[in-house]
Amino acid sequence: MRLEIQLVLGHTYSLLLCVLCVHVGRDGSRAYITGEFDEEGLIDNIEGFTPGQVADLDGWVKFYDKDYTFVGKLIARYYNKDGSQTKEWYKYQRALADKEKLDVETAKLKIKFPGCNSHWTQDEGGKVFCTTGR
Repeated sequence: MRLEIQLVLGHTYSLLLCVLCVHVGRDGSRAYITGEFDEEGLIDNIEGFTPGQVADLDGWVKFYDKDYTFVGKLIARYYNKDGSQTKEWYKYQRALADKEKLDVETAKLKIKFPGCNSHWTQDEGGKVFCTTGR
């Protein structure tokens, strides 16, 4: 076993095993969502991600924060040379906040417009029934 470094959103973690050796030493945030762990996919740019994809990426960050040792920050897209967050990091945080707002609005709509189903049999014909969600 050798010590390898894994990078997600500029966070650097120490891992005992090399899981994705092509990822060592660079921020491959985009690949965590696209699954493209190749030269073109291993980039830190998450421009164009949907709110759901940003939330999924945040899940990876939380996973690494919980299960691995944080060893530092990569000076690049998300952190400056003094270790402070960049504009890109704040854009990521705003996207996470937007996702939370979207989730709240979606929950309200599900209450207002409950999910409906239909059922049809030759003997009984068709019927539609909705759940109230309350």
